[in-house]
Amino acid sequence: MSLIWSLLSCTILYLYSTSAKALALDCKCSPNDSCWPSPGEWQAFNNTINGKLISAVPPGAACYKSQPNYDATACNSILAQWHTSSFHLQDPVSIDYPVWTGDSCLPIFENGTGINGDPWAGEKGCSIGGYPVYVVNATGPEEVVTAVKWAGKQNVRVNIKATGHSYMGSIWTRNLRGIKFHSNFQNASCPGDKSGQGAQAQLAVTVGAGEVSYDVVQELAKHGAVAVTALNRFVSLIGWLTGGGHGPLSSTYGMGSDNLIEANIVTPMGEFLTVNACKHADLFWAIRGGGGGTYGVITSAVIKAFPTPQTTRWILQAQLLDKFKQGQWWDLMTYFQTLVPALKQEGFQGSYRLIGHPLTSTLTFTISFYLYDKLNGTVEASFKPFKKRLDEMVRAGSVAYSSNVFTEPSYLKAYDRVLNTEAVAHVNFVLVSRLIPVQLMEDAEVMARVLKEMRPSLENNDALSPAILIGCLVANSANINLKTALHPAWREAAIHLLIFRVLATGISSKSMQDARDDMTYNRMMALKSIVPDSGAYFNEMDAFDPDWQNVSFGPNYKKLRAIKKKYDHEGLLWCISCVGSEDWVEIEDGRLCRADGGTCPALGGRRRVGKGGVSRNMQRLIY
Repeated sequence: MSLIWSLLSCTILYLYSTSAKALALDCKCSPNDSCWPSPGEWQAFNNTINGKLISAVPPGAACYKSQPNYDATACNSILAQWHTSSFHLQDPVSIDYPVWTGDSCLPIFENGTGINGDPWAGEKGCSIGGYPVYVVNATGPEEVVTAVKWAGKQNVRVNIKATGHSYMGSIWTRNLRGIKFHSNFQNASCPGDKSGQGAQAQLAVTVGAGEVSYDVVQELAKHGAVAVTALNRFVSLIGWLTGGGHGPLSSTYGMGSDNLIEANIVTPMGEFLTVNACKHADLFWAIRGGGGGTYGVITSAVIKAFPTPQTTRWILQAQLLDKFKQGQWWDLMTYFQTLVPALKQEGFQGSYRLIGHPLTSTLTFTISFYLYDKLNGTVEASFKPFKKRLDEMVRAGSVAYSSNVFTEPSYLKAYDRVLNTEAVAHVNFVLVSRLIPVQLMEDAEVMARVLKEMRPSLENNDALSPAILIGCLVANSANINLKTALHPAWREAAIHLLIFRVLATGISSKSMQDARDDMTYNRMMALKSIVPDSGAYFNEMDAFDPDWQNVSFGPNYKKLRAIKKKYDHEGLLWCISCVGSEDWVEIEDGRLCRADGGTCPALGGRRRVGKGGVSRNMQRLIY
């Protein structure tokens, strides 16, 4: 989500376009507007950044004979790699979930069928959609400064993409690389750091904005160290931690935002700043949990590191064998969830999943937990109460399961047990989520109500039920007194609960909108009634929640909005449901226009997805 110039190798500012007039409303300039820069102006700009301007082409265009870059060999390669994150993170414009570009240029097979199974994809053709028109491949902060100033002057839309691990895409900073370990880091510019982040020497690591979790884990292992990162190895650390950032080490060392010591950032006004608890402390506070993609372009960051622990992994897989025993199955799942707060207190971290139709033919349950520096047998002892209930159902022939425990001498070896590939760009989905407080999680009646509203289904004809329910254990409350922008609900939560509904292939835009509305206004409202006065993870929330300010940021929103106004008073950076986004509305033809009191007249007050998709820099799931 954020930018990275490794230490500054290279970053990419996406200069977005749309396709209609920007005159009737006060909108950002688009290619069909008289205010759009001329080819000569683009070339002159390119000269100021050493020829780093790229005219963007969606990767799927190689599969369309009507496109000038049609290449059957390249198309076959793209088709083979489309469902891997490694492909999308290396492409300057592609993202893991192309639904957020409007599925405007999906790769197709020779017969015209889209890679997502849509038989009409070839006839629909390939267009730029929500992809950027131009990309600035910056190799240092000075080029980012130049690009930001030029875009502001030209009134051109700018967004940010790091690795493409986004639910909703945008600016490429993948090539701003660099990882430097510090065995004795002391923040020279902030010797009296009141937050405790830089007051004394400590282990730390400097990372460029394009570095992903696995690369950081690997590099730190060489020094016998670890840092709090995402479990998903392809997630960029910068966007992840600006939204809060939970991962496998959070139970021990806190959130990603808790561990940020300082950052380098290019503001929307073109200033290159080093921010920490002593310098530009307001901006430093904001990027520690106040969401990314809106205050500026982070090029690098310094985060805390720790000695590597002995690591234990617990993997459990269970499935329902007797569909007539669903009542007992859900009673068992309710019971497990009431155990989670105690497991979290014992040091367990990770996630569990409940999966149903259409992704599986039966109901399944998986656990993937981590535990650090604990005696052998700790997992087995903690598992005993749940195992007793499971074994009763096994003897009745209604459930089958396997449970495995692995202990490794280092975190890296345990991390390597995570699959190194993750299927992406397979299906379209809608998502809602909620932080569940410890007190409510321990209440079996409450958790039974949550499952009744949100649980996956076993029935093939149940298209309205969610397909996946995921519980991500979150950090304990040890860092409750840290001065960050993180929603206070995190400090009281046991899990962040995510609920996904999978949508049918080739679904119409109206049907997709109806599915979103049902999840936002029906399912989510039901969940809020059960779990009131809480929030959700900015990087994994329903971006269309009408109460997004309170859900993502809680009582911190007023201060965050003031900081946004201070550093980006012209609104250069925008992403849906990001701080300050109510000042603009992305209308149905894809234009980004100033709102009137937070509501766009052209929409009658309703926020919708434009034809180009959505451009919020939302990080991918972090398990």
